[in-house]
Amino acid sequence: MKKTALMAWCLAFGLFANISIADVVTVFGPTQYVRTQSHGPADVFTDTFSATSGEGILTVYNGEADGTNRVSSAEITINGEEIFGPESFSQGVYTLEAPVALSENNLITVKLKKGKQGSYLTVEVTQGSGLPEVTLTANPGTIQVGESSTLTWSSANADTCVIEPDIGSVAVNGSMPVSPTQTTTYTITASGPEGSATDSTTVTVTTDPPPTVNISADPDTILVGSHPL
Repeated sequence: MKKTALMAWCLAFGLFANISIADVVTVFGPTQYVRTQSHGPADVFTDTFSATSGEGILTVYNGEADGTNRVSSAEITINGEEIFGPESFSQGVYTLEAPVALSENNLITVKLKKGKQGSYLTVEVTQGSGLPEVTLTANPGTIQVGESSTLTWSSANADTCVIEPDIGSVAVNGSMPVSPTQTTTYTITASGPEGSATDSTTVTVTTDPPPTVNISADPDTILVGSHPL
């Protein structure tokens, strides 16, 4: 097998960078931007999209893979930062790819500066789904026998959540009452494409103290036939 064919096979199955296709999500696009005229000012497009704060990958396809309908000059910015400039599109490359810094809310601007009418770019932004995160709390943290406490949990980048002991599978976000009869530590495990995360919280159970009684005699010594006060 030729080296280039082997690399293509590996890329197709997501073996590079030790990731799987399920680990990557598309947060924007694919969106096509078309040059409206062969001459004249640039065609300017703006779009907004949401993502998880962190790094993403901007991928741009210039026209067709066979070299037709390609834009000869363009500029793409995300959140005000230029990712690709005119020099990137003057090389006749079909696919451009670069890492980008993403926020929860993002603005992408595409300027098609030169190219025949009908030439176009296809733009896509992807992002790793990220490691799971999970938190678990109990309110109140201390109860008496017969009372209840509420477990509340939230997770991110998780497909499933399990709470132990004695609860099992639950929604990835939620709450529920518990009434343990003894002090109990609850542990939640959130699992997703890139791994798992855990968190724990303890519900302390107290019991009413036993009743107490005191008795005394005054005076504590008497003669036969006498009575204490």
